[in-house]
Amino acid sequence: MTISLDYFTDAALTTPLPGNLIIQQAIDGSTGPVQSLLFLGSTALARKFQTEVSPGVGTILLSIEDLTPAVGHLPTEIKLATTQVGLASAVPGDPLDLGTTLFSEVANAQEVWIEVDDPNLILGTEVDLSVETNSLIEVDV
Repeated sequence: MTISLDYFTDAALTTPLPGNLIIQQAIDGSTGPVQSLLFLGSTALARKFQTEVSPGVGTILLSIEDLTPAVGHLPTEIKLATTQVGLASAVPGDPLDLGTTLFSEVANAQEVWIEVDDPNLILGTEVDLSVETNSLIEVDV
């Protein structure tokens, strides 16, 4: 079943993520960490999202999936956090705990900070990673 929760590139939830994550190395060719920000949310009114198994009790987890394991980045090179400051203590490869319930509407959009720290990152754009949650359901508030 399709739910209205999706990934967006803006806080107003007007521009959906067009596909996989786009990891762009710094234009100067440096190999330091690359950070990006997504928003997980829904513009539907009065809806909530919970895990399909144990709704309201199970933890909503967001993780990075590698679509082409032999190419590009590994999920273990990526940190996830709900704030930019949180990236400093995030563990590479660990899923992001988003609690037991997320709510719809723009004001409730969840920031998802992503940091790729790969010393071998070459100039260019990587598109082999996607952002996924565990199975969720959508119900009225």
